[in-house]
Amino acid sequence: MSVSIVVPALNEAANIPVLVKRLQAACQRSPLIASFEVIIVDDHSTDGTLEVCQRLAQRHTWLKVLQNQGQPGKAFSLLEGFRAARYELVGMIDADLQYPPEALPAMIAKIYDDGADVVIANRVHHKTSLRRRIVSKLFRSLSGLLHGQPYDMQSGLKLLRRDILTYCDLKPTRWTLDLELMSYAQALGCRIDSVDIDFAERVSGQSKIQLVRASYEILKQSLKLRFHPRTPTHPLVRS
Repeated sequence: MSVSIVVPALNEAANIPVLVKRLQAACQRSPLIASFEVIIVDDHSTDGTLEVCQRLAQRHTWLKVLQNQGQPGKAFSLLEGFRAARYELVGMIDADLQYPPEALPAMIAKIYDDGADVVIANRVHHKTSLRRRIVSKLFRSLSGLLHGQPYDMQSGLKLLRRDILTYCDLKPTRWTLDLELMSYAQALGCRIDSVDIDFAERVSGQSKIQLVRASYEILKQSLKLRFHPRTPTHPLVRS
């Protein structure tokens, strides 16, 4: 199988080289991955992230670097990366090294061996602040109550079949792409699976999430999608 991995990046110059190295190692050690590409989308960084990425891209043919040309925000950077993805599987991972790239082979196996359409990395062990852990648990509980999903829907590490994106008219706010994407996946009848991961503490850089604003947006969108779920552009067809 071939996979495109989209990395939204905002002021992550110190983390990008390590992430790229770990992504390369994870993909090369999986016997299920025939080829891969990493697409980093710089989200208007001011710390030299773009320049770091461009230098890395000169050494790696499988690394593509884009600049977010539209509205700032992680969701909009991901959408640009999705549009540029070439391969049958599309993954997304945050650039802050809190999610382990080493989980990708197990996630791909869920699709190849078990027939999953979407695989989510469940943050089981959090090495983060108590406040962040509480918010994550609240939204995971909310997803279960409102959408019947026991998974960590706001996880920044996901993998899905690329053709699913062609059925989705994604129009997220800055923090709600995950909810929209999963709403479409449910409506399409996709099989959703997960792998458990350790969510690491950030070592370099600063967190970009604005907990109050993000929490409000996610809660508002969760309620909206509960009563008005997304409708795919056309039925999912598998050959």
